[in-house]
Amino acid sequence: MTKLTVAAVQAAYVLMDRGATLAKVEELLADPAVQAADLVVFPEAFVPGTPIWIDGPPIWDGDEQWFAMLADQAVVVPSEATDRLGAAARQAGVYLVIGINEREAAGSTIYNTLLYFDANGNLLGKTYHAGVAGSSNRPGPALLVTLVTGAMNPWAPATTK
Repeated sequence: MTKLTVAAVQAAYVLMDRGATLAKVEELLADPAVQAADLVVFPEAFVPGTPIWIDGPPIWDGDEQWFAMLADQAVVVPSEATDRLGAAARQAGVYLVIGINEREAAGSTIYNTLLYFDANGNLLGKTYHAGVAGSSNRPGPALLVTLVTGAMNPWAPATTK
């Protein structure tokens, strides 16, 4: 039987600061204790942080400014941010599953997405939430990791692509 060691990272992100949060991911993946794992899993919406104001009525004046910040700091896939995550997985020699807020390259729709990287730093795929215009159900290589780890975001039914 093959043994798989999984590290579940419990850490704080730097809210709405993609660059600083990516640096924190790189630092955490450089830890020898984390590198002892085969698979490293980070929390939902880790980059650039959980948009706590999004699930309810406006909680303070300026919600529009928070959304603009989220759209600015969200991760486009692929991008320099995903390149950094892949490089960090490769340097650590681990498979990486990490939650992000994803923004399409052209537009302002935000997806609650999980990215899956192999130990060579290749982006294997992603799962994201259905329910936005144009979403579809397209299984990909990420589906196997999703089934094995149970790595699904709790906000809504997920779709793989």
